[in-house]
Amino acid sequence: MFEKDFEWGVSTSAYQIEGAWKKDGKGISIWDEFSHQINHIKNDENGDIACNHYELYPEDFKIMKDLGIKNYRMSLSWTRIMPDGVNINQKGIIFYKKLFEEMKKNGIKPFVTLYHWDLPYELQKIGGWENPNISDIFENYAKICFENFSEYVDKWITINEPWVIVNGGYVGGDMPPAVKDRKRSLIVSHNLNLSHAKAYKIYKKMNYKGKIGITLNLVPIYPYSKDKKDLESAEIYDEFFNKWYIYPIFKGYYPKKISQIYKEKLNLNSFPEDELNYIKNTSDFLGINYYMRTIIKYSSENKLFNTEPVEIGGEYTEMKWEVYPEGLYKLLKDLSKEFPKMPLYITENGAAYQDEIENGEIHDIRRLNYIKEHIDVIKKAKENNINLKGYYLWSFLDNFEWSAGYSKRFGIVYIDYKTQKRIVKDSGKFYSSIIKK
Repeated sequence: MFEKDFEWGVSTSAYQIEGAWKKDGKGISIWDEFSHQINHIKNDENGDIACNHYELYPEDFKIMKDLGIKNYRMSLSWTRIMPDGVNINQKGIIFYKKLFEEMKKNGIKPFVTLYHWDLPYELQKIGGWENPNISDIFENYAKICFENFSEYVDKWITINEPWVIVNGGYVGGDMPPAVKDRKRSLIVSHNLNLSHAKAYKIYKKMNYKGKIGITLNLVPIYPYSKDKKDLESAEIYDEFFNKWYIYPIFKGYYPKKISQIYKEKLNLNSFPEDELNYIKNTSDFLGINYYMRTIIKYSSENKLFNTEPVEIGGEYTEMKWEVYPEGLYKLLKDLSKEFPKMPLYITENGAAYQDEIENGEIHDIRRLNYIKEHIDVIKKAKENNINLKGYYLWSFLDNFEWSAGYSKRFGIVYIDYKTQKRIVKDSGKFYSSIIKK
């Protein structure tokens, strides 16, 4: 069922685990700046120390090796490599080369994300993702990473979850830069797509033989009922959440219905045709972060989309996300039908639950069952010839969970944040048994 080269792996991101927030010349990121302000993060916590992976990475890779994990999706800290987003910090380059060497020593293959939300704060001062030159700046950053790390890395992700960057930072305002302006958010979404495309094209121009793509957080959308208004609302929400990011990269245009809504209600002009053509077909694969489904009904109270998410019971994680493994199969099946030749990777999938230490062990049965149920879905997808190439569990370590601080634990390895002691949970042992089969 699973090919020998099917990638069983784990995921993390730099800001969430590295710590060492200003060590060895690292610059300030927007998350450093945001988390140091009062009332932005639960308990006013921050990622200054996090899991101290910056110093403890040899121990972490030994745990990975012992568990049989041979594939690791990680991200690079832009501010560690280029503190102001433009000029190189050689100590940051050296750190990541040491990291990759340690991984190689332990038989672990990196799958590297260039951008996982931690924009250099110096770039934010000049507009950040709204700056019309940001795609050129990102292209230069990507080029530096390719030049320095391609001897270790042959699979790259340009940007992680543009939807969250846009809607967390520019609509909801609960993430940096804490803006609430939907029209500005759409400019940001297009600049992210352009930035992705430029990184993709410079990689190809440099003639590297690896693969490069993007990771999107995708949510299967279900209508609340068969009522015509609910069906149409679900379709519009699907365009807003999923297709606004899938279609430009894989089809060369933004979805029609929601584009018309933005034009009529936000007075948003169409994006230039030449830029859309430039963005089209700039991904060798699609990375999928899957956590839940969304049920949508019509609502006249939502003046923009006329949509409303609905909860209908069931099991939920600590993040208040519904546990719904069947949604992953629907998502994979729909994508496979629309893009039959596109290699798919699940680049994140996991659950946050409360953990308790009992005699030095953590019996996280709910997380274990969550993983098992989603792996069963993966087996079903493979049996039905869906072009799925890998599964990366979120997360390897408990970590800084953005605005939730350290209150939510996703890891298969427990972190005692006071002592930095690591404990492999039962879910980690279970996942190890799957990988080693």
